[in-house]
Amino acid sequence: MKISLRYKFFILLLIAFLPRIVGLSKHSIFADEVTWMVRGKGVYAAIHSRIFYYFDNGWWLDKTTSEPIGLPMSFLGGVAMSYLSPGYSNYSLNITKDFIATRIPSVFVGSLFVPIFYLLLRKHIDDKLAFITSLLMSLDPISIALSRWFHQDMALMIFSSLSLLTFIYKKNKITTIVSAFLAAMAILTKPQGFLVPITLIIFSCVQFLTTKKVNIKKFIFWLILTSIFIVLFFPFLWNEPINGIIQYLAIQYTNAVNGQITFFNGNITTNPLWYYYFAIFPFRIPESIFIGFIIGFILTLFGFKKGFIKNSFVQIALIYSILFITVISISSKKLGIRYLFAVWPYIYVLATYGLFKLSDKLKWINKKIFWIVVFVFQVWGIVKFYPSYYLFYNHFITPQKMQNLESIAFCDSVKPAIEYLEPNLYHGIIIMLMGCDSTINYYTGNTIKSVYNVNDNPNYIIEENYDAQLNPNRVLQIENSEYKKIKEIYFRGLIIAKIYQKPSDIQ
Repeated sequence: MKISLRYKFFILLLIAFLPRIVGLSKHSIFADEVTWMVRGKGVYAAIHSRIFYYFDNGWWLDKTTSEPIGLPMSFLGGVAMSYLSPGYSNYSLNITKDFIATRIPSVFVGSLFVPIFYLLLRKHIDDKLAFITSLLMSLDPISIALSRWFHQDMALMIFSSLSLLTFIYKKNKITTIVSAFLAAMAILTKPQGFLVPITLIIFSCVQFLTTKKVNIKKFIFWLILTSIFIVLFFPFLWNEPINGIIQYLAIQYTNAVNGQITFFNGNITTNPLWYYYFAIFPFRIPESIFIGFIIGFILTLFGFKKGFIKNSFVQIALIYSILFITVISISSKKLGIRYLFAVWPYIYVLATYGLFKLSDKLKWINKKIFWIVVFVFQVWGIVKFYPSYYLFYNHFITPQKMQNLESIAFCDSVKPAIEYLEPNLYHGIIIMLMGCDSTINYYTGNTIKSVYNVNDNPNYIIEENYDAQLNPNRVLQIENSEYKKIKEIYFRGLIIAKIYQKPSDIQ
């Protein structure tokens, strides 16, 4: 049965939307979400009130951290809070909490990306391959997780990939304008957005070498438009655009080189080895997708000899992926699989291509059964890891080895820990929690006082495994104190926290 393009669009949109919206409030609050809520409120208020000097000294100039600009999602989050959450504006509908409100734009943008990606992709590869790729990606646990956070990694992926695909979609001014706008949004999201114009420069060179034809006028027009959009939508650049960009990139580069403390392969480090992402990737994606990716990668290498490389989408995907992976691999700052997410669409295209070739070779297996098995692996990840999809890991690794490989479950234990302690909580109770203390009061009606040292005499200590890995001396201090361990919190085999109680409070 042939399905119309319109139905395919809505099927993809619905399938992408459901797992992203269901249980949205149950997804643990990431500490960065609280930070971006404050920024989102400020950005929207400044733009709404035309107080543009607000942007003169923003967080992106902080020399102690490599904070991205995050302007598009900050604005959308600010709008959502103002119109949906109580206490943010006089015209709010007062229908949901602020952290849920800020996640709603992420859900809608993340869901809408899937069918749009399909429409653009089908112009360059087989329609069936494009549809199955998009369908599988809509059910990817990590993709779902990042579409349920008020954060920047999902936005970078969407703006970058759609900008590149729109650029090669059709040879007209409208698509060029749209591509330039999306590129500007990518750059105003994270510094890696600058890889979009670099990719198109290299792509133009490749086009000239392979076809002897390149539309220089189109690229220059695109570059000028992108520059105009960046300055137009970012008041910080209104006075000194060139100096502002140089200043921002210099700060980002310095902080990327300095790195940030993390845990990798059993070691505490500020500069994980270059193969960090290659080491964690095989375990953070569904098994069938990884198998398909390996097959697709091998076939692509052979495709160089068969003219496969002449496909403009393949050229764009390869150039951008190589650039992006190289940049994040040589950077000292490596903080989880979300930093690799910008190349997720190309990983899925390659994986689905590999799975199609595998299904053609395995003639003894019915193709319908083959694809049912593939989708079972996708759905299994969604069902098993609900609602904390970012903790997904596959069957290729045990929970213990997964936790020894990288730092995971940052802030994921706060919600279950507070729910466990809720019967004993009261206003003014003191809890020691490192790193995620900004999220603690979202889970209880009681006002909790946060402290950071055992000597501050807290009533309870919530020791996240994430923090325990990075601070073994603090763990020893807690274990050698009078505090008694009363609870270990697990999630799908992962130990994510331990709760300690002051002996005098134990009845």
